[in-house]
Amino acid sequence: MYKCAVTSLGCKVNQCEAEAIKTQMKDMGYEICDFSKKADVYIINTCSVTKEGERKSRQMVRRAQGLNENAKICVTGCACQKEPEIFKNIEGVKIVCGNSKKHLLPKMIKEELSGIFVEDMAKYDCYDEMPDSAIEKTRAFIKVQDGCNNFCSYCIIPYLRGRERSRKIENIIKESTKLRDMGFKEIVINGIHLSSYGKEWDFKPSLKDVVKEICNISGIERVRLGSLEPRVITDEFLKVLSENKEFCPNFHLSLQSGCDTVLKRMNRKYSTEEYFLAVKRIRGVFPSASISTDIITGFPGETDEEFNKTLDFVNKVGFAWVHVFPYSKREGTVAEKIPDQVIKQTKILRAHKLSELTDKIGKEYREQFVGKIKGVLCETNENGVQTGLIKEHIQVCFKSVPIENEIIKVKITKVTEKGLWGERID
Repeated sequence: MYKCAVTSLGCKVNQCEAEAIKTQMKDMGYEICDFSKKADVYIINTCSVTKEGERKSRQMVRRAQGLNENAKICVTGCACQKEPEIFKNIEGVKIVCGNSKKHLLPKMIKEELSGIFVEDMAKYDCYDEMPDSAIEKTRAFIKVQDGCNNFCSYCIIPYLRGRERSRKIENIIKESTKLRDMGFKEIVINGIHLSSYGKEWDFKPSLKDVVKEICNISGIERVRLGSLEPRVITDEFLKVLSENKEFCPNFHLSLQSGCDTVLKRMNRKYSTEEYFLAVKRIRGVFPSASISTDIITGFPGETDEEFNKTLDFVNKVGFAWVHVFPYSKREGTVAEKIPDQVIKQTKILRAHKLSELTDKIGKEYREQFVGKIKGVLCETNENGVQTGLIKEHIQVCFKSVPIENEIIKVKITKVTEKGLWGERID
């Protein structure tokens, strides 16, 4: 039997697509093996969000070539959508497949095609169905949307993923039901710009309908949302979420900067005042909700005063956690040409300072759970220590015999460096 190894870099959407490709390759008779093993076919789903993502993508291609010089190496995803010739010129690469053709890659392999298959995503308006995907043993990630129309000044993704496209809700329900039948208790809803789900249909159905329909599938015990924009947080949206006991009150609400002048240069579509209003709305309905975000440090022109405003805003919000990224210049974006580019050392120092603050705030947020009884969806066990997630997407550890894919009641006893510690009570 021929062997195929698949790896994916970057976002959860990329990982969903990689899992779908694995399913297709299995159906073609391939044995799926770990990417570190010798295989006949290697598939790399690349990332272009940062320069580091692109570098790692090229590195994985060369790693595959080193594992088996006679293997067929196939590259897909955002980095090769951006620079197909660079990847095609790497020794061993047979197929360079752009984002619009990703769902056809296994068929290309079967037909023994070779070459570059990349289209201009600006002209692409079709949502491509792919086979069912599942990433983790207890949580299944389902893709419901692709593309982005926002064109933030620092981001190249709209050029590489194309315009916003939504998946038909009947197909979402069908896949969610299959995932339930496979034993998954939690569904995580993902998209490139998830808040825009249904926009091309005048939001009929909308994201809240997707959540409601998946929550209504018997046997699914948890439903979680991927990254959101502040504008989707309306009273009506929150009302629907609160009416479904399966919904997990975990909101990853995109911020990028806590300073209005920087947000304007970023071409973000909200102010810090509007963002904070969304936070207050969430906490008015879900008082203990975890609110997380992404923040870029050292965006072009960012002054010390502007950075300090971000620090103050982060303090004000009280995030559960923050993903902090030093700004990465992307060729072809508006931000590349903004004057007063911040030097690398300053970007890194600001990222370090912000991370220290957010670690402190995150611990303070987790203190509220001490003494409470929470349901933990068990995932892994190492040396008698069980780990899993509560609905607020916080990791809990407790002593136990190995348990997998069960929700266990745990009394939280203390805050740890990155999560919580507790005692099993049932």
